Amino acid sequence: MTWRGALATAVVVVTAWPVAAAAQATPLRAPLELRQREVSREERARRAVVRPEIRMDEAVRQAERDAAEVEQAQRTERLLREAVRPEPRRPDLQHDVIQGIQQRALQRALRR
Repeated sequence: MTWRGALATAVVVVTAWPVAAAAQATPLRAPLELRQREVSREERARRAVVRPEIRMDEAVRQAERDAAEVEQAQRTERLLREAVRPEPRRPDLQHDVIQGIQQRALQRALRR
């Protein structure tokens, strides 16, 4: 090994040694989710659960509004379906009648 190689190795070792030692010395802190899980069961049991107050008049009004919206949407869909509904086909132009007419026309043409 040349003196340049030895010098380069020494520089790498000297610069990397403090970084490796510092990484091993500092303890890693747990993420917030993990630290919150460490709360004891007694502490969790002592926490009060606060639910929002239910106002019946507001709930009834909201339900009526929602029902009116659903009815309006159904009414609109029904009107659209009726507007797009295809016209009923004439019974004298259905497949069997047309085929019968064509068959007779072919038979007449072959007789000539």
